[in-house]
Parts: sequence; structure tokens; C-alpha cells
Amino acid sequence: MGLFLPRSLPVNNKEFWQKQGMRAGCLALLMPAVCHALDIDGGDYTPLPPGANLALLYYKHVESNDAYSHGGNIGGATRLTQDIGILRMIHFMEVGGLTMDPQFLLPFGNVRGKQAGAELGTGNGTGDLILANTVWLVNNSDTKTYFGVTPMVILPTGSYDKDDPLNIGENRYKYTLQFGVSQELANRLTLDAAFDGTHFGDNDRYGPGKQTLEQRTLYQGQVILRYNLRQDLDIRTSYSKLWGGEQFLDGSSQGKPGQSKYSIGAAYMLPTRTQLIVNWGRDTSIDNGFKTDSQLSLRIAQVF
Repeated sequence: MGLFLPRSLPVNNKEFWQKQGMRAGCLALLMPAVCHALDIDGGDYTPLPPGANLALLYYKHVESNDAYSHGGNIGGATRLTQDIGILRMIHFMEVGGLTMDPQFLLPFGNVRGKQAGAELGTGNGTGDLILANTVWLVNNSDTKTYFGVTPMVILPTGSYDKDDPLNIGENRYKYTLQFGVSQELANRLTLDAAFDGTHFGDNDRYGPGKQTLEQRTLYQGQVILRYNLRQDLDIRTSYSKLWGGEQFLDGSSQGKPGQSKYSIGAAYMLPTRTQLIVNWGRDTSIDNGFKTDSQLSLRIAQVF
């Protein structure tokens, strides 16, 4: 199971719009929230042997120069920069003949920017803790066929202040169920795919007015193709799509994310059992939120 990255949530920030001489509520402020989407990396659904451990560190640098509301570009001087890291620890074990990998993920980082010419300030700190465990129902190394199910619980432990336009935490519980498969299609060519649904608890302290943010179930589908140039080096490309997830602020609809994106990258395994992955990608479309123009992702994983 893999994770990432910040997507966008709307908030009706009264103080923000009053400073611009605008009627409060005339346009939703699109506020980033870490871990709205749960992305996998190629190979995440290929298990290691029971007893193995994996320590991972992620870093992502994201640049956005446009924000959208209900499919329309809000215009103006808009910019969002995100520097997000994640610490992740995984232990592989066997229970009842099935391989599983209990794990935790802890996001942290910095988000800063402005929207429609108004400064949004900076959000710093840790994000919401993620607890997860993949169970492999199919684990066939002969045919290189793997299928796993990953339940996840996201706890509202991250940094959050209702008066700040930008936050790393979301102040709400989230529950995700992800299904993932990895299959070698031909010599050196592998397909990874995942589908997940996320159920959201309410944030009852959203913005200075302590409004209630509700969100319907958000779905995500993603596919990755990997081609091994040699045993320790591959190139890869991915595509991801979000649908559903309509958001409501005090019962008023704020729209759906409606986001799709792609990436290209490579992975290299060092003799020290250390894997390096680098990806670059961008959004192809988004209905509500900051549209990513450039996303550089780095991952280092150590097997021990």
C-alpha cells in the first residue's frame, strides 16, 4: 500500500474574504489538506517475505499556480507551494497462512501560498497519523500475481488551527479500504493497479465560524506500468483519477475534487537493499482545488 498526496478542500473563510472587500461566502477558499488521496508506488502490492522490515522516507515538492472552483479557474495571483514528507515503517508477517504488513505513516511538512492575490500564510507541522495493514489474498511468486486488501484508519492527530487558512492536519477521522493488484504482463513489463474508497468523518471546527465540513465517499482508481531495463532498474508511468467526494459546508455543496493526474519516473535498487524512486507528474484536470503544475516525488526505502 502506498500513500500520497495533498489535494484540496474548500472552506468558507469569512475573515479572508472580508479583507478583500468581498461578501463572505461568495467563493469558497480552496485549502490544501495532506493525504486526501492515497497513491501507490509501483511494487507496493508485491510483498516481501515474512520477517522482513521496511523503513521508508518520502519527500514531495509541489507547485500550483491556478485554483479552480466548480470547474472554473478563479484567476488572480494564485500560488501554492507544498513541501511534504512522510515517515513510514512496515513489518511483514504471516498469520493463518496469509502474508500481511502492519504499518504506520506519519506525514509532516510545510504549505504556503496565496489565492486571488491574498496571502494565505503558512501551514507547518505534522499531518494525521495513518494506520494500515495489507493482507495478501493472492501471493503467487511463480506467476508473479499478487492481490491484496488494505484497510486504513487516518486519525486526526495533525497540526490544525481553525483560524489558519492552511493546515497540515484535517481535524477529522477517515476510513479507507484499498484493493491492489500486481501482475507481470510480459517479460520485464508489470502492471500495478489499485482502487480505493474513503469515508470521511465530519470536521465541526472548520474555519473561524466553526462551520461543519462533511464529505461523501471519495473514490480513486490508479494504474502503473513498469518496464525493467535490467534487474535493478525500471522506468514507470502512472495515471490516477478521483471521483465522488462531494463536500458540504454547513449543508451547502462545495463541489467535488474531480481530479486526474499522471506521472513518469524510475526506480533503482542499490546493492545495500536500498531502493530509490523518483517521479515527476502534474494534474491533467481538477474541478475544485489547486491544480498541480509540477510535482517532484522522491522515495527512499531500506529493507532490513
